[in-house]
Amino acid sequence: MSRFWRRERIRHFWREIGVAFDFDEYVLGSRDNLVLMTGVSNEGEDSFQTKLHVRVPRGVTFSKFLVTSNTADDVTPICSALTREDDEERTTRRCVQEAKESEKQEACFGAQGIKGNQVVCDVGNPLPSGKEIALQLVFQPNPEAIISARLTVLPFNVTATSTNEELHGTELDNHVMKELQVTVRSDIDIKGISWPDGAFDYNASRFGMGLLGEGERVTHDWQVGPEVTHVYDVTNQGPSDLPQAQIFLLWPTRTLGGDPLLYLLEEPDVSSEAVCHSVPDVNYLGLTVAEATYDHLITAPELAAQVGSSFLHVTEESAALHAKHRTRHGHRLRRSQRRRLEDELSCGPTNCTRVMCTVSPFRAKSNIIIRVRSRLWVDTIEKLGRSEVKITSRLVIAGMGMAEEDEAGPSWGDVEQLWAGTVTTLVRTGPEEHVRSLKWVVIVGSILAGLLLLALLSAILWALGFFKRKRPQDKSDSEPLNGNGFYSNGKS
Repeated sequence: MSRFWRRERIRHFWREIGVAFDFDEYVLGSRDNLVLMTGVSNEGEDSFQTKLHVRVPRGVTFSKFLVTSNTADDVTPICSALTREDDEERTTRRCVQEAKESEKQEACFGAQGIKGNQVVCDVGNPLPSGKEIALQLVFQPNPEAIISARLTVLPFNVTATSTNEELHGTELDNHVMKELQVTVRSDIDIKGISWPDGAFDYNASRFGMGLLGEGERVTHDWQVGPEVTHVYDVTNQGPSDLPQAQIFLLWPTRTLGGDPLLYLLEEPDVSSEAVCHSVPDVNYLGLTVAEATYDHLITAPELAAQVGSSFLHVTEESAALHAKHRTRHGHRLRRSQRRRLEDELSCGPTNCTRVMCTVSPFRAKSNIIIRVRSRLWVDTIEKLGRSEVKITSRLVIAGMGMAEEDEAGPSWGDVEQLWAGTVTTLVRTGPEEHVRSLKWVVIVGSILAGLLLLALLSAILWALGFFKRKRPQDKSDSEPLNGNGFYSNGKS
């Protein structure tokens, strides 16, 4: 616990003000109460109309107060919140008028010019000599209001006033300020799937040159190759809302040699929470593309609920402004962070297309679905001449911190956290017919092996005499047959 004290001198008494919190930071998104511990100790003569004025930052609301210590039996502290401007104006006017009458305008330090909320505690009239009062002021934070106000710290200003005449030059000692650092803590979970799921094969004769012949140009997307779709599910598990998140999708559009690899059919389908810039590499050959369907990709009800792209068309002017924004705030990135971000945005062994989206803010417990639809360029895979090819896309999330507004408008702070995830498609270059024929060979071979085993078992059982019929031996069979009471000549 951090704690500090300021001592001030008044003509007829000593007064000591204490201010402390039960923790040193506020984790954005938390709704736990903020407890401010403060109090006044009178080491001199009686102090009349002693008050504590607590100026409260935006996004924080006074909830209640507790008296933790009171050595003045006849004094009952009372704290109340002033949240309306008219109440503050009336308090200021009354304080200024009283100060003019007493020729001591400095007494209004705690009430004059306050624009935010404030809490006023009457701690004694009088506060007897040698007595002290300790209070706990409980505040309720509002994470949404703190994000809206772009606060990086929560300042609490505590001022003690009284009607006792104060020594000249000691007025500024009546004020104590305590700041709570606003900390962003978020855990981003990135999940991804590829469709087709797992390794898959294709028949080269159905696509590209195998279908159209050498030198012919493809005109429809189905002529390029089998469809490949990657789906990302990004969830902010909290506890904090990210004030701003930059989403970078790295898509393997071409090989390093410039040959098409995963041909983008349309702009990625992103849930409405994110706003993305348009992608120049989408269907750059102008192919006729069939309508997309994601029924086979639905793995949870929430995936089906997030439908509809929210891409912005970036004009040359807006693109220039965006580049200017990056240039202006690029110096704010620490060297290590910049290097790590550059490493995460590396395309690896492909010539990738970068898609950038912005989420502001990225709420805790919310998720974003990103679907990317493409066609595998079979002619390029055949050109590589490999039996197996792995093609990977990458998603990078950069969590931005908050910064105060300046003359140029609101700005964002450094990249504070980075998360990344990948989805891989495994392609085998054997034809589908060969695979099917192998399956039939296995099936027919299994049937023949079963018949052979049955014949072998039958032969063994026959050799053991299992199939031979044995009649029982009976003495009556050796005796001559009677005629059932009749002779052979027909006489009885």
